[in-house]
Amino acid sequence: RVTAMAQTRDGSIWLGCNDMLHQFDRDHQHARSLSTRAGMTQMLLASSDGSLWAATGDGLYLLRPAARTLLRIAVRGSGLPLQGAVHVLAEAPDRSIWVGTVQGLFRIAAGEHDLVPVRSPKGAGLGNPSVAGLLFDRQNILWVDTGVAGLHRMSRWDGREASFERISERHGIVNRPFGANLFDDGRGRIWTQIGVY
Repeated sequence: RVTAMAQTRDGSIWLGCNDMLHQFDRDHQHARSLSTRAGMTQMLLASSDGSLWAATGDGLYLLRPAARTLLRIAVRGSGLPLQGAVHVLAEAPDRSIWVGTVQGLFRIAAGEHDLVPVRSPKGAGLGNPSVAGLLFDRQNILWVDTGVAGLHRMSRWDGREASFERISERHGIVNRPFGANLFDDGRGRIWTQIGVY
């Protein structure tokens, strides 16, 4: 069962199937399989540096260009790999990777491979820590969907802390997600499989 797909810069197609990643070359021939042993692959992201990121049911994995093995990503300062489900990934304009998990929002600086929790000032954080959807729109604004508190828009990022507007809450829509599949159109609207803002 294929649960995620991505194409890396070298032209390879990657498929996520349960706890396996399968690579197909430009000629559509199976090239290799890699095991995460981490449950279902939730999402694959081919980043602009040619790397492949795999969000899984238990942690985040990275395959750098020309690497033969997957690297399990750890939380900075703990030395321990991230535990639990990783739902969604997004690459920012500065090439950092933003990571939405059941434990909150994390960021990996460009060229690095350790997770840093995204902190927020009191009263300006996400309404719920379980991040289901991420989108950098055409104006490079980050939108976040959470499982319970719905849609959020990042209003400030100083490199250490992020402030968020609680869009769903402001419109009286509470206790449900806005929709994990976030997409923006040319008119600035934010769409999901559930609705539009």
